[in-house]
Formats: sequence, structure tokens, C-alpha cells
Amino acid sequence: MAVLVATCFSVAWLRFLVSSDSRMRSLPPSGAGFSTYSIVGAALGRQYVRDVVAASLLEGIRTASSAEPGRTFVIAETGWREMGPFRPHATHRAGLSVDIHVPLKDADGKPTNLDSSAWNLWGYCWHLDEEGRVAGLAWEAKPVSLPLLGPTRPCPTIPMESGDTVDFEAIARLLRATAAAAEARGGSIRAVIVAPEYVDRILMTKTGRTLGKTASALTQQHVWIRHDDHIHFEFSFPEKFLGAALLVHPSK
Repeated sequence: MAVLVATCFSVAWLRFLVSSDSRMRSLPPSGAGFSTYSIVGAALGRQYVRDVVAASLLEGIRTASSAEPGRTFVIAETGWREMGPFRPHATHRAGLSVDIHVPLKDADGKPTNLDSSAWNLWGYCWHLDEEGRVAGLAWEAKPVSLPLLGPTRPCPTIPMESGDTVDFEAIARLLRATAAAAEARGGSIRAVIVAPEYVDRILMTKTGRTLGKTASALTQQHVWIRHDDHIHFEFSFPEKFLGAALLVHPSK
């Protein structure tokens, strides 16, 4: 197992280094204020985005995490290098989509994150209630149709007690910082998808009240899967900006 982890870690970093001058870049598995949801996922190439998205995202994360001691964000799935269909996601086809696990705080108010392991589908099977409390596991979309097995839920429904809750202020800081980073590069955040009942909670935070036009990117519409365990970012950039963009090395 240790050999497998080390190999995946090396491949993930190699993908990042090899793509550093490409229009489609693989995100590094860790850096200032963030880590990957899965070393295996990163090694398999499931974390590619447009270069200008990578630059905006990592700058936004670095800014937001520096405002709260101990805060890190977990970057989940983004897309393939060749773009196109990216199952099981309905989007993530153009190098402009990013999933980030919702940041949490524990019972003492300290920063923490959802566990992202194979047993919880790398963080995508967590269930958080309408108040933002971690409540266990649940697949909150239609069953997936698998050969021979038919309709199948990728994870079971298992209630769990936890004192961890969504840190809505941390989400608002991330939105503001990432939007500013995107705007500095000629783009914007076109849409942000979270569980609909979380939108008002984000906007009522201290930072949420300063989001300005970025607040309108938050959608309260229901989509195919409830986004309680992760935040979906959809970036928008004019075509002329979808080439090379300065990516500050994540260790800086």
C-alpha cells in the first residue's frame, strides 16, 4: 500500500510539472492552503483545468486560507486534460469547473474538513443536514445504472453523529478571494452551486455581506445532486484569456 501511495503521489506531481506550461494544467496534490481529495484521483488525471482557472483558483485559496489560522481547502474533481464528458459529473467538460469540499469547523470552532477516502467515495457521499451539520453518509441522487447490477447507489445511507458543521464564513471568504483573482485575469465566477438552503447562510456571514455581484453567482436552484458536501465553481473567461496564464508555484 505504501508503494502504491508513493507512486500515485509521484505521478500526481509529475502531471502538475509536465503541464505547467500547457493550456490545460493538472493541479498539484498539495500547496499553500489546500490539498487534493485523492492522490489516486490526481494520479489518474482527474484534476485538470484551464491554466487561467488554475491560477485564479490557487490564488483565491491562498488568500482565503491565510485569513484563518489552520484553514485548508480540499480540491476535489475538476476534469480530464482532453476535456469532454467526465462521469459521473454532468458538467466538468470544458476545463472551467472545480469542486471543493465544504470547509468545516469542529465543536470548538477550529477549522477541519470532511474525510475523503474510498469508503465515502472520496468525500462525495457525505450527508450534511439543512443546518450544515455532518449527519452521515447518503447518496443524494438517482441510482447509477451498472451492468449486471442494475440501479445501484454508490454508497449506503448511514447516519452518524458529528459535532462538525459547515463553516459558511470560510466559504464566503473563498468566494470573494477567488472571484477577485478571476476578475484580475479578465474573467469571473459564472455560477456557484451549493445546497440551496446554504445560500442565505453564506450571504448572512460577515464576508457574505461584502460579496457584491459575486453573490448573484450563488444558485438556489435544485440540481441533479444535492451539493451539501462540496461546492461547485463554474468559471467564465473570454476565449482570448484561455491560453497561458501565470501560475504561482503552490509552495510560495
